[in-house]
Amino acid sequence: MFYAAMVMNKSHNNGPIDTGYDVPGELPGELPKEIVERLEALQRQLGRLEGRLELTQDLETTLREQLEHERDRADRLEAELREAEAEIHAVEASLYNARRGWFKRFFGIGDIQR
Repeated sequence: MFYAAMVMNKSHNNGPIDTGYDVPGELPGELPKEIVERLEALQRQLGRLEGRLELTQDLETTLREQLEHERDRADRLEAELREAEAEIHAVEASLYNARRGWFKRFFGIGDIQR
């Protein structure tokens, strides 16, 4: 409210505002105790909220980095899986051809119909 009164006073006078402060940032000594206590409580709350915000930002950065790492890992594992599947198909084809050759030799026949 004090700030609002200062702004309203400034808009009407268009001159410098006399706040009664000797040092910028200090409160005048005649403020009621309840207001000073409330301001101190709000300052503490502001400090806690700023700390929480910083922790949240750090956590978000860490989680984004971990997500990117896991995406890279998933891509790498998918590539390895495709390679393994291709290898399995090659071995299955080789095994099929080997069995087909055994049947030809054993029974003395041509190609086996599938």
